[in-house]
Amino acid sequence: MVMGSFIVGGVLASLLGTYMIYLGWQRSQTSRSVAGWLAVLAGIAAFIPAVGIEFALTIGLSLPAIGVWLGIRQEAHQQRTARVISKAPHQWQFNWAAVVTNTWHTLYVLPVLLFACGVTVIALVYQLPVSEPKQMAIGVTAMPVLWGVVAYFYMMSARKVRHVLGCLLLAGLAAVYLFGVSHG
Repeated sequence: MVMGSFIVGGVLASLLGTYMIYLGWQRSQTSRSVAGWLAVLAGIAAFIPAVGIEFALTIGLSLPAIGVWLGIRQEAHQQRTARVISKAPHQWQFNWAAVVTNTWHTLYVLPVLLFACGVTVIALVYQLPVSEPKQMAIGVTAMPVLWGVVAYFYMMSARKVRHVLGCLLLAGLAAVYLFGVSHG
C-alpha cells in the first residue's frame, strides 16, 4: 500500500513537472521551467523507495519523455486549427542569418556542449567516495541528463552569450582540476 502511494506520487510529480516545463517553454518563463524540473526530480525521488535507484531513474526520466507527447499533440492540434483558418501562400526565401544562427546552435549544442558537460560530469563523479565502476555508472547516467538540461536552458535563454561563457568557464575549471590538480 505504501509503495503504491510512492509510485502514484512519482507519476503525478513527473507528469506535473513535464506540464510545468511545457508551460515554461510556451510562455517563456524560466521560473515555471525550473519548477517543472524540480517536480521531475521529486518524482524520481518518490520512485526510489518503491523500486530502487536504478528503476527510479529509468521510470522517472521516461515518464516526462512520454508526457511530452501529450504537449506535442496539443501544440500540433492548435497549429493545425490556426493553419486551416488562414493559410498564407508559401514563399521560398533564403535567409543567410538564420542559416548561420542555426548552424551555430547545432555546433554549440552537439560537440561543444557535449564536451563541456562530459568534462564537468567526469570531474564531479571523480569526487564521489565510491568505487570506480560506480563512478562510471553514475557518470553515464548523469551525463545525458545534465547535457539535456543545459541544452534546454541554452535554447530558452535570451542571453546566449552569457550561457556560452558560463558553460565554457565551468568546463575550463573542470578540465584544470582533472588535468592539473588531480593528475599533476
